[in-house]
Amino acid sequence: SVKATGLWYNLDKNGEIQKGSALAFLMKHKNVMTIAELKNQKVEAEPNEAGYLCVKAY
Repeated sequence: SVKATGLWYNLDKNGEIQKGSALAFLMKHKNVMTIAELKNQKVEAEPNEAGYLCVKAY
């Protein structure tokens, strides 16, 4: 089954995006190194049952 995870902007103690976070996974999936590089990336998304937009990155 596919797991839905919140896509939050969290930094570790060194000011880096938290390794293993949903955001880090999405960045790896889209092959980008910075959040700025995600700006013009296209992603698949659909609303979940609560109405939140869920990005598909699997």
